[in-house]
Amino acid sequence: MALTNPQYDAIMRMYNERQLRHQREQQEHIRIAYEKIPRLAEIDAEIASLSVRKAKAMLNGDASMDLDLNAAIRDRSQERAALLSMHGYPADYLELTYDCPLCRDTGYINGTQKCACFKKAAVDLLYRQSNVEELLKAENFSQFSLDYYSDSLTSTGTPLTSREAAAAALEKSQAFVRNFGSSFENLFFYGDTGVGKTFLSHGIRSFPEKPARAEADASARLWALPAHSGRNFHSNAALPLSGHYQGWVRLRLGNLLSGSTRV
Repeated sequence: MALTNPQYDAIMRMYNERQLRHQREQQEHIRIAYEKIPRLAEIDAEIASLSVRKAKAMLNGDASMDLDLNAAIRDRSQERAALLSMHGYPADYLELTYDCPLCRDTGYINGTQKCACFKKAAVDLLYRQSNVEELLKAENFSQFSLDYYSDSLTSTGTPLTSREAAAAALEKSQAFVRNFGSSFENLFFYGDTGVGKTFLSHGIRSFPEKPARAEADASARLWALPAHSGRNFHSNAALPLSGHYQGWVRLRLGNLLSGSTRV
């Protein structure tokens, strides 16, 4: 997805705000812990001093001193964890935390690869600016009504009525989101214009049980084409996929066939 410079800057400001928030939280944790357990301040000062000595030993090539300093730092770290546990704090209470441990709230993994949380933030930003979020309040799974589909009309070659086909498509769309992290299939919607393909895709975007990563990846795993587009299911199996997702779930709406197939 292409971002303008202002959009990119807005996302990076969000990351900066996260980092500052967690830094303030860490400083507050340190203040509270030092007041309640004064020995912690002494331990941290000793670790800082030992770390400086370790750096000097490494520069001087003194391997034996480096090993001794490692042991001393490890002992004090263990003492700190024990003191925190003794007073009811988790072992990492004094550590800096992150909203996203993968990128440490920078948006990038290893400085170059965009993190999944960055992609999610970009999707959220684009949705907000396009006013699609307002649309999703009206077009979601809870608003999908089967009353618009005939319970008697069937299409050639299938015993399913339009209502049964729509119900099956709704269930498969919900299952796609629920199983996003464990089932590696794509959704392929096709059918006549106005039978619910876009409505279901909006439902996937707004589904409350959707894992975070689905917001960033689902667009590459979901296609919606009109039945008269001139393309068929098998020809579209060659369209670009996301990562290793190689399966397809075929969903046909209206008075057409609804089913699932892997190719």
